[in-house]
Amino acid sequence: MLPKRKRLADYYPLTPEDAVILQRMSSRSFNIYFINQLLLKLSNKYPNRHFANKIAVLNYMAKALANELLITDQANSGNFRFNDVGRFKEQYLANIESGTDRSMKAQLKRKIAGVFEADMAYQILTSCDFGAAVKNKYYIKLLKNITLSDHIKFKILQEVRAVHGNDIEQLQVIPFDESKQVTNSTTEYQKTTVLQQQISDENYLSELSKELGSNSILFKVRKYILQPSTLQI
Repeated sequence: MLPKRKRLADYYPLTPEDAVILQRMSSRSFNIYFINQLLLKLSNKYPNRHFANKIAVLNYMAKALANELLITDQANSGNFRFNDVGRFKEQYLANIESGTDRSMKAQLKRKIAGVFEADMAYQILTSCDFGAAVKNKYYIKLLKNITLSDHIKFKILQEVRAVHGNDIEQLQVIPFDESKQVTNSTTEYQKTTVLQQQISDENYLSELSKELGSNSILFKVRKYILQPSTLQI
């Protein structure tokens, strides 16, 4: 009989150990508080989505964290609530527009912050790495799994030309490489689980050794059960 699939909320709260795994899997350093807030938000948004086990949940959460538009400093600040998102976005864009950095990349970011509607500007600025102009092309690398419409790309190109000159004729968008987002995620989870079990076994054997003595037959048998290569009687 297959195990009963559970809702995302049934896995709340995730543990600090889960948070460490998710930070590695997503390559984002969100703290445990934010991760659990996001889990609850997604659970409320998708109440009919169910998961077979913890590994499936961690894979799902890792993808959500990797594509989260909030930057980690914002998400990890104090007792974050998702109703604060609008305020965070406004402050982020205001900081971009009021910046004094005169580099071409900074100038381009300021133009994007000023030209696009706030939500779209925030998404572009937090999801794209603005590279360099090579001959008649300007390169942008996507840092998250988002789609830029032709209209959006055309508007970005217009701002690129305003900064780099009219010789730029094409915007070259380097797609997000999802294969690098959650590399060997199941293996990562399994490795961590095995390590936790090894630590638990070692602690158990240490206490048992104190109780029975490390030379007792019963201790050696228990040790062999946990570590089969160690039996010497």
